[in-house]
Amino acid sequence: MDTRIKNTPEELESYEPAVDSLLDKVMDEYGFIVSGWSAEWDAALRNAFHKSSSKHYSMFWASRNPLREYAARLIEARGGEFVQIQDPNTFFTGIGEGLASLSAAPAVAAQESGQACNSCQTVNQAGAKFCSSRGDLFSQLVP
Repeated sequence: MDTRIKNTPEELESYEPAVDSLLDKVMDEYGFIVSGWSAEWDAALRNAFHKSSSKHYSMFWASRNPLREYAARLIEARGGEFVQIQDPNTFFTGIGEGLASLSAAPAVAAQESGQACNSCQTVNQAGAKFCSSRGDLFSQLVP
């Protein structure tokens, strides 16, 4: 049994300073997709969300169940959005497929209509596979 795992309400009231510091950094520098967490038991994690003043990045709370009180408060405090989902597998598979199609779209557009190189902004001919200035392969330049 791993004794570092916190389970009881008393254990979940606070984290070690190093963990708190890391959570502060993560809360300020990243967006969140929350799935599978009720926010009911882990008070230290709830507090980490609340004490972060940064709202630079989005927060989405995906659940197939209605929101509970603590989750609703966190969403409101962070300016997040609730997303009603069928199930996590379908939800995250859909996100993955959507991201894959977005990353493929610029490469297709570059081949069809020409595009400025992301690195040097040289406009290349339609169908070009390499930047005419840098020689880089377009699939490596287009995110």
